[in-house]
Amino acid sequence: ASLIESMVERVASGDGLPVDKVHFVWVCRQADAFEWFSDVLGRLEDAAPGAVDLHIHLDGARAGLGSTVLRAAMDCLYASVRADLVTGLRSRTTFGPPDWDATIAAIAKEHAPERVDCFYCGPGGLALVVKAACERHGVPFRQEHF
Repeated sequence: ASLIESMVERVASGDGLPVDKVHFVWVCRQADAFEWFSDVLGRLEDAAPGAVDLHIHLDGARAGLGSTVLRAAMDCLYASVRADLVTGLRSRTTFGPPDWDATIAAIAKEHAPERVDCFYCGPGGLALVVKAACERHGVPFRQEHF
């Protein structure tokens, strides 16, 4: 959170982002968990359009008729107001956990031959999964502990 807030402040002060592009993957089990941080991410979306790619995942959502109907409603709302129903951001929420291999591979490919680094903050068990995917795709992994 402090890293994203710092980026917002740098852009607002005219210094710009310290990197060319930020890919931010945010995973929560429940929709209400997005509330505390979505305002900062929204300010970053506004401050650095095109320089930020948000990957928002609601991994507590289950596949089935209910989620299909909800996705259709979310698509209709997004088409009219360009805001995600879950977070209020322009970036769309995906139901289910990220495919870490696909996500990291796509990011590394997008920026090749430039170096891409992964900065991770979250539960230790998931860190092992993300780190393994980073290693498979030659992406340095850094983990924040708090």
